[in-house]
Amino acid sequence: MENKRWIHGRTVTEQLRKRSNRVFVLLALLAIASYAMIATGIVDERSSAAEINLAGKRRMLSQRIAFVTSQTMQAPTPENIGQLRDLLQQLDDTHRLLTEGDTKAGIRPPRTRRLYAAHFAVGGVEEAVHDYLRSGHALLAATPGSEAFRAAAGEIMASAQGDLLTVLDDMVGHYQSESERGTDALRLLQIVTLLATLLLLAHSWRRLLQPLIGEVRATLDELENSEEALQRSGEENRLLLATTGDGIFGVHRDGRISFVNPAAATMLGTAAEDLVGRPHHPYILPGTTSCPICRLSERGKAIQFSEGK
Repeated sequence: MENKRWIHGRTVTEQLRKRSNRVFVLLALLAIASYAMIATGIVDERSSAAEINLAGKRRMLSQRIAFVTSQTMQAPTPENIGQLRDLLQQLDDTHRLLTEGDTKAGIRPPRTRRLYAAHFAVGGVEEAVHDYLRSGHALLAATPGSEAFRAAAGEIMASAQGDLLTVLDDMVGHYQSESERGTDALRLLQIVTLLATLLLLAHSWRRLLQPLIGEVRATLDELENSEEALQRSGEENRLLLATTGDGIFGVHRDGRISFVNPAAATMLGTAAEDLVGRPHHPYILPGTTSCPICRLSERGKAIQFSEGK
């Protein structure tokens, strides 16, 4: 029975080991995949934030150019002309960065159909910004105060408050909308990861922890039953030793008395507690010559002995 129980315990333990290895591998793969996807989502969020900032900067530059143009019309000083030239270059650089992207800066070119259409469709941002820059360069090339100068300045200010402002505002809204979608996708990924982890933990509980707990409980029950049986056996032995009429004693390998039952103590004419721990010579046997107990201790195996031999 004990052998069968031992074999069953080994089988269960091996099954639990294999299941725990599979669960560990699944959890590790889930952790790696979740980390990779969340890391990608974080990079996308940072890129989206940078793109929104650039789209806002592009809008702000267009309005700043219109303001400086109005100042230049009133006072076409070299300072105003130089400032206008710098602003036009910044607008051109910012627009090119949003259109073409920059890996080092974490800026992506229009990556969705919605962003691509808003940039490159007829009447979109690409066309509006190029027309605006063309008017700006025409202003810089014209003689201050000339008819061409005034016409170019009028186009700049009208566009900055009309079509260009509309498409640039819409573009900022598109970038914000795409960022919100990325945030929602990242949140959904976190929820899915959490649910998958909980499912794996539930699977582990049902297929791993519950059988393990059951096996431990069965082992503890067996130990408890064995301990109770051992205690009962010990009590029966003590009762037998205390009530039998035969004198029974025990001796350690070092020759000292380990126990004496009442019958033996009576035969020896002393109390049992006075004998325990003392050498068995001369209390039980008078000397060491032909002592069977000594011979047994020396040989370490059973010997036969009878009175007079």
